[in-house]
Amino acid sequence: MGLARRFPGVPVVAADSDWWARAAVREMAAVNHAPGVRVRSRITPAWLRAHLPDRALVMSDCEGCEATRFGGRDFPALRTATLDIEVHEFAAPGVTAKLERRFAPTHAVRRVRTDHERPRPPVDLSGYEPRLRLLAVDEIRLEQEWLVAAPDR
Repeated sequence: MGLARRFPGVPVVAADSDWWARAAVREMAAVNHAPGVRVRSRITPAWLRAHLPDRALVMSDCEGCEATRFGGRDFPALRTATLDIEVHEFAAPGVTAKLERRFAPTHAVRRVRTDHERPRPPVDLSGYEPRLRLLAVDEIRLEQEWLVAAPDR
């Protein structure tokens, strides 16, 4: 929603397989006055080929489907896109290296990894017991890794 509010004229497409998550995104878009947000149940490689504009920003967290979504056939708009892909080695061993090789000819690719520290919450949670404070900022996994791929221009 932050990007949709910051760049109101830029189309934003959000996708989630869970109906409740799609409903939450629609509600957040309405509350944040972001009418340009479109919500889909899934983004397939065919959909990307047909709809991805040049110089797009793609942020993906597809829980192990990274190779399926991004490992296939190349197309012009993907070569100009900036990609932020959360990779899930535990679900798809070898996916990180596969995507690095896949995007190396057209993008500057780097790995970004979180550490074991919990993020500081953006609101005061001091009124809650410590266990609930941890849950409020817990992503379940202590370590996560992303591939950030910027197009070579």
